[in-house]
Amino acid sequence: MGIFQFTATQSRPLILSIFSNEGAGILADYRVIEVFPIFIISLGGMLISILLPKTSQAVQQNDQITIERIAYQGTKYTSILVSSLCFPIILNAADLLTLYVGESYKHLAIWLGLWVFTLTLFLHNTPVASLILATGKTKMLVYSSAIACIVSVLINAILCNNFGVGSAVIGYLVYIIIQLLFYYLYINNKILNLNSFKIFKNFIFPTFLGIIIAIPIHFITFCKEYSVIGIIIKTIIWLFSYYMLLFFTNTVDKKKITSIIKKKLSK
Repeated sequence: MGIFQFTATQSRPLILSIFSNEGAGILADYRVIEVFPIFIISLGGMLISILLPKTSQAVQQNDQITIERIAYQGTKYTSILVSSLCFPIILNAADLLTLYVGESYKHLAIWLGLWVFTLTLFLHNTPVASLILATGKTKMLVYSSAIACIVSVLINAILCNNFGVGSAVIGYLVYIIIQLLFYYLYINNKILNLNSFKIFKNFIFPTFLGIIIAIPIHFITFCKEYSVIGIIIKTIIWLFSYYMLLFFTNTVDKKKITSIIKKKLSK
């Protein structure tokens, strides 16, 4: 499974260099937009390491109540955390690239945005992924990783001359979708005895709220002369609006969060 996952993610620049007609330029484009997703993925790896001891204990004790709480509530709060990391980057993709490498790379903003959005699909499944790893029943994951890896590599190779560096992003998106289909259509139900629709609902609702807020903010320009200030303003507005909407829609447990804040303040 690790071999297929590594191949699918790390072979992308190699495939681009072999099949693309753009030469070293396409590799430079790939390395430029790779920086931001790598940062987010590293945080996702930390989430699995944090969850694994708890999930291992729940699986070992066959504690279905705890398993369900990790899967359902864990998916919801992981989705909120991931959205908080991803949407500010998506909103500010063009300005971030301009600050990072200059105006000439601004056209890569669409691919950076799509890549980062793909991470919301990938990382929301972290709690369930940690549960399946704790069971040790990873046979189906090996199959799904193999199929997803082969399809994503083929897509990357076929599309690279039409979409440039975007073919690697599209290939990665397809890889994640295939993996998630295996989870939602088989693994969640058959191995973990979980309700896939309930898991999906805990992912899609907080993510959809983030999209609703991001769309109008995307079309507003703040401090065009000072892109750093514009990035900060956009990020603050989105984060504030997002968390307010989470509270007003009762997506998060207000009583629980309030009690935690009171405990912290009392200390």
